[in-house]
Amino acid sequence: MTPMRTGWTTLALALLITLGFGSPSVPEPIPGTLPAAEAAAGWLRLFDGETIAGWSGPAKVQEGSLLLGDETNQVQVATRAAFGTFELTAEYRLEGGAGTFTVTHGGSKSVVSEAGDTSWQSFEFNQPEGSPADVITIVTQPGTRLALRRVHLRPLGLKPLFNGKDLTGWKEAKTARSRSKFSVTEEGELRIQDGPGDLQSEEQWADFVLQLDIYSNGHALNSGVFARCLPGEFWSGYEAQIRNEWATELRLHDGTELLGSLRERDDGKLALKLCTVEQGRVKLGSQTRELEKDQVAETRARRDLPIDFGTGGIYFHAPARRVVANDREWFTMTFAIRGDHLSVWVNGYLTAEWTDARPVQRSPRQGKKLTAGPISLQGHDPTTDLRFRHIRIAGLGE
Repeated sequence: MTPMRTGWTTLALALLITLGFGSPSVPEPIPGTLPAAEAAAGWLRLFDGETIAGWSGPAKVQEGSLLLGDETNQVQVATRAAFGTFELTAEYRLEGGAGTFTVTHGGSKSVVSEAGDTSWQSFEFNQPEGSPADVITIVTQPGTRLALRRVHLRPLGLKPLFNGKDLTGWKEAKTARSRSKFSVTEEGELRIQDGPGDLQSEEQWADFVLQLDIYSNGHALNSGVFARCLPGEFWSGYEAQIRNEWATELRLHDGTELLGSLRERDDGKLALKLCTVEQGRVKLGSQTRELEKDQVAETRARRDLPIDFGTGGIYFHAPARRVVANDREWFTMTFAIRGDHLSVWVNGYLTAEWTDARPVQRSPRQGKKLTAGPISLQGHDPTTDLRFRHIRIAGLGE
């Protein structure tokens, strides 16, 4: 466990307020995420302002900007995820006010050349319906030093996968242990209660961009969105995890330091299920500490330490870089797959990406699967109570 720090982050303050350790206030958005309205509209941040996650090539981050280019060489970077139809907006600035860079996608190209302007400027690059799936590539010419920020993309051409009225187009994958109840609420939301269970789309996709809104009505409930499933077979696809749970560091007044999953019980006491971090991943133990609130001197939410891969993680393979969703709040998930590369965003933030280098197998649970399969929604266990809405998808054809 790393030592407790005296500086309080916004996340820690929000947690203290939630647990009754501070005065009421409105917490700021979680770093890297988009405002709720933009996330719900399907926008993604291709650059999170902190890291080069999602990009390949020689890029670096400085003062919240993505920096590309050098004095003597042509430099090329590209997104790891592929897109088809989309709109893209960004802001750019050229060091020294002069330079040339090119943005390409498929057969489309946009060349930007400036001389003498050092201010931030807006840039748009849109791809019409029918555009082939491809990564987005940026090339800077020798001597060009390019800074980018607010690089936002919205996939277009998505069609509804759920009609908001009934379960037309969906079919339960039944087994002897199936317990989930699937229904449509008066508000037009797909609800899953109890578990285990598996609800699959009748249509199948191999490469696609899927977006949907999710509401977890409980504490750290477990569910998932599966892709390239085996029709009629239980929990058989690649899984984008749903579980809004992360580790929290506590320091007690007696100096004891603890790490675990923190929850306030109905009786006002705190329950901390202890955990350890092994090779960068959180492992929950079997011991739970019960604490009074006045025993706690400091607390720090570690959303960068997801439990059980965390919401937006790729189950078994890539934990969420940060858990940015909260229980009992709607959040938007984007799940994109092309070939052997998978990417997941939550509220516009790239939570996980992974390239499947395993040998090809029949099921993604055993190895790489490149062929089409249903989308499925999981009822995990008897505590399951989740709602889904605005489920939409676009295939990424060649």
